[in-house]
Amino acid sequence: MPGYGYPYPPAPGYGYPPPPVPGPVPVAERRGGRTALLVVLVVLLAAGLGGGLVWALSGGKPGTTATPPSTAAPGGDATAAPPPPSEPDAPQSSGAASDSPSADQDAAGRQAKALDDLLTRNSGARQQVGNAVATVQSCPDSASMRSAAKVFEQAATQREQLIGELDSLDLGALDGGQDAAQLLRTAWQQSADADRAYGRWADAVIADGCPDGTAPRTSDREQGDAISGRASKSKQSFVIRWNPIANRYGLASRTGDGI
Repeated sequence: MPGYGYPYPPAPGYGYPPPPVPGPVPVAERRGGRTALLVVLVVLLAAGLGGGLVWALSGGKPGTTATPPSTAAPGGDATAAPPPPSEPDAPQSSGAASDSPSADQDAAGRQAKALDDLLTRNSGARQQVGNAVATVQSCPDSASMRSAAKVFEQAATQREQLIGELDSLDLGALDGGQDAAQLLRTAWQQSADADRAYGRWADAVIADGCPDGTAPRTSDREQGDAISGRASKSKQSFVIRWNPIANRYGLASRTGDGI
């Protein structure tokens, strides 16, 4: 019994410390826990943003990957990622359409030159016919008269041959060429008809002679003069139409007297 030889248990506060009581968590420990939580959240957020960026760079399509970023070489220079393969160039369009105007121009030039060649072959024919008319009119010797009559026949034959060649020319590419050719054809045909009328007149003079010292003016001579006058007008109409075409292609201009 206490007090009867047994000591009483010591009371608190009498030489013994009180038992420990749990207190509040220190501030440092609370901050450390929050910091760790923030780190985890930042890592998760960064991972989410990185995945979204990759998805955006790939065009938002599944199964595509973004172009890898450039990597730095040991020397510090950046090595760019290889560019994507380029698409093949589109095939060049045919040049036939762009060359068509040039081809038409060349064809027109050749056609103009072909008609000009016929004019050159006929040049001088009118002068020869005019000289032959003067010869017959002067009523020279028979040999001279026959030579003059031969000039008329040759001139008519040549003009008719040229008409045939003129009709066979292709003038489809020559602007105004067909109209000019028609005028020339008319002029040459009229000249050939006049030449043949003069030839008949020469034959009559050779046969009948010159009673008055000069060749008689027969109906063939009058017909030849009338047709020749119409031919001169047709030739003038032709050169008015032809000379602009000739100048366009660098060809010589013509006069009615030289047709």
